[in-house]
Amino acid sequence: MAHLHFRIYQKSGSTQAAFLSAPSGTIAQAEVSFPESLHQNTSQLLESKRGSEKNTTHPGLPVDKAKLEQQIIKQLHETLLSGSIGQALKAQQASLAGDENLQLVIQAEGSAIRNLPWETVAEFSESVGVVNLNIVRTLQPSFTAFQAQQIPAPTAAPLKLLFVTALPENISERGKELQIEDEQRKLIEAVGNLEATGDRRPKMVIEFLDVASLEEMTAALKARRHDILHISGHGG
Repeated sequence: MAHLHFRIYQKSGSTQAAFLSAPSGTIAQAEVSFPESLHQNTSQLLESKRGSEKNTTHPGLPVDKAKLEQQIIKQLHETLLSGSIGQALKAQQASLAGDENLQLVIQAEGSAIRNLPWETVAEFSESVGVVNLNIVRTLQPSFTAFQAQQIPAPTAAPLKLLFVTALPENISERGKELQIEDEQRKLIEAVGNLEATGDRRPKMVIEFLDVASLEEMTAALKARRHDILHISGHGG
């Protein structure tokens, strides 16, 4: 798999400086703009998926999730796949052998840009000639740091599993507790025979992280180098 690093830095207002780099160095740079409507649409879509039907973008009108998704996809598409950045992506794609995948590692200053639904770009990138595109987001400040924190070669047992639960906000705290307890019970039942019993060494160790942020997950993964990350997500 070939890798590219897409860095986005704050410049002024809604304008960002974007750099597309390969292991050999920067291959494209441009000024990109993320309109306020993109952030509003993303926030509205997230709120609607959490169960809120309040239309913050157009008060008084029902939330049209399909329309919001299409607007977001179009805006991200125009930002990432147009101009010199898009041309560089196509050129890199053309240089790959056969059906080799191209992984785009996105690093951005600030959570507003970083948390945009970038993965939607990969789903529609074929329309502009970029196929087999995989997108990941990172908190690492450089591509070198991103590569350094990749999963190491497998080691001897026990396997370390980090279990993260994500729940919608429109349920009561007691309801969240019950759902989390149910999820954890199911996992323990499924892998119970891999945990330690008596004097037998465990084959798996489970760490539970309830309703964690991206930063909390990153900190846990860095601290204990888990082999498996399982995210149990629920939503509309």
